Amino acid sequence: MFVLVALAGCKATADRPIIEYTKKNKVDLVRFEHNVMYRNGEKNPSVSERSKLDAFLRNIQIGSGDFILLDGGSPEQRVALGARLAYQHLSVHQTGEDGTPSRVSVLVERYVVTPPNCPDWSKPVGQDSENTPLANFGCANTANLGMMVVNPRELIRGSTPGPADGEAVSAAIKRYRQGKTKELLEGDRASGFKGNQ
Repeated sequence: MFVLVALAGCKATADRPIIEYTKKNKVDLVRFEHNVMYRNGEKNPSVSERSKLDAFLRNIQIGSGDFILLDGGSPEQRVALGARLAYQHLSVHQTGEDGTPSRVSVLVERYVVTPPNCPDWSKPVGQDSENTPLANFGCANTANLGMMVVNPRELIRGSTPGPADGEAVSAAIKRYRQGKTKELLEGDRASGFKGNQ
């Protein structure tokens, strides 16, 4: 009789909607714009314009995950400006759209993460006949992922990995098996690694 009562209880809750509590990182696209001015259609900007561009990049704290577009100006101006930015290890993408030769717009797109508010104890803990997850379930893990990801764009769409170097990987394994790994520097012993393969 006890078994029948338990089964009846399961059937009664199966007909009710299941409430799912999922915590997600909010990812927003932010755009910054700076105009680089040119004199008489010259290929390269003046020293003062280069200083203004460097100050703009410092102020927005340009990073490796930022997407840079160059718009307007002449193709020669965009190529020269793109080479200057690429020299600073920044990812530059040409738009190819010509404009007035007196100005090139530097457009920076950046994805910004807003993690969920943790902890979240909004769901009552006791007397849950539905046995649904707590509102705080997984909140810290999700928030930590959002705060430590290098390129927030990858929370929306992952990036394509580059080509793997199988020869270098197999050489590291061979050195490990032969006991030819390098010793760590004294200051790195606390990192938990055994050696540099």
